[in-house]
Amino acid sequence: RRQVRSLEGEGVHGGAVVLIEVASGAIRALAGSPDYAEARQGQVNCAYRLRSPGSALKPFAYAMALEQGMITPSTILSDRAVAYAEYLPDNYSGEFLGEVSARYALSQSLNVPALHVTEQVGLVPFVGTLRKLGLNGIGKPARHYGLSIVLGTGEVRLVNLANAYAALARGGVYREVRLLEQDAPGDGRVLFFPETAYLVADMLSEGESTAQGVGHSADSGLPRVAMKTGTSNGLRDAWAFAYNPEYVVGVWLGNPAGASSPALVGLEAAAPLAFRVMRSLYPNGEGPWFERPDGVGERTVCSMSGMRPGPACAVTASDLYIRGVSMANRCNACGDGQCAQSSRPRGK
Repeated sequence: RRQVRSLEGEGVHGGAVVLIEVASGAIRALAGSPDYAEARQGQVNCAYRLRSPGSALKPFAYAMALEQGMITPSTILSDRAVAYAEYLPDNYSGEFLGEVSARYALSQSLNVPALHVTEQVGLVPFVGTLRKLGLNGIGKPARHYGLSIVLGTGEVRLVNLANAYAALARGGVYREVRLLEQDAPGDGRVLFFPETAYLVADMLSEGESTAQGVGHSADSGLPRVAMKTGTSNGLRDAWAFAYNPEYVVGVWLGNPAGASSPALVGLEAAAPLAFRVMRSLYPNGEGPWFERPDGVGERTVCSMSGMRPGPACAVTASDLYIRGVSMANRCNACGDGQCAQSSRPRGK
């Protein structure tokens, strides 16, 4: 209620929050609106309304690419202007950054790299995975949505999407969400390797991604969390998801009738509330984090290409990878000191 009241002057009157316990899949708290008695459709439970998720589906495309060995966190992706028929995607900032690492592209929610990743894993398999994650609002054929589904052209429910993130927090195991205490825990269904889930969480816990919302974790008293936001086209929905091994917090802010507002930006409107809930769960700022699976290794890669360094690679970095799965190609992009001279904004 406090968060929505702070935005009422900009035309925001609705919101919903859900808190899911990772181990059991149980909903431990749910607010479907700021005030049930509110005249502006306060009796609409927006935790169960179908809304556009914006960029909040991107982690699942990256998870599929990691799972299939197509990328590692340091793989270099292109963030340059591209055309898909008449569709010309851009970033929220309106700028392109050139070549960036997959880690940077996901943590900064860049659109063109996400489209490339979705194209790489395949539109039909991606939509199929979203449905396996319980996002049953995405019911039309994959071609209806196109690659831009990764940017929010489908519709999801807050409860279902928070539960999809719970699958990542559970090491890749999906369970049906439990609304009532007497509901029996659902059987687990493995959708991702534990190694994949770990790498996604690591990529989403970049300091820069949380700093924009609340300041660096060390300065704000916030425990380490994986975080992803979403902003729908037309500024009608602001989303934020924060999770660790124990809890997933999902936040949606908007208007039940779908009215837009310039304040409905995920990072600015929804993320502070998600972090506030997380901070209340861990008032001392000390929360659990994921243990690195034995199947996740660390290796040296070329900073320019993200591949195993060749003899001409002058600048290298450390990268995490899935043993026996991640690609192991040797860099052939460097020569004559080209690595050291490159000034492209590759991110971390």
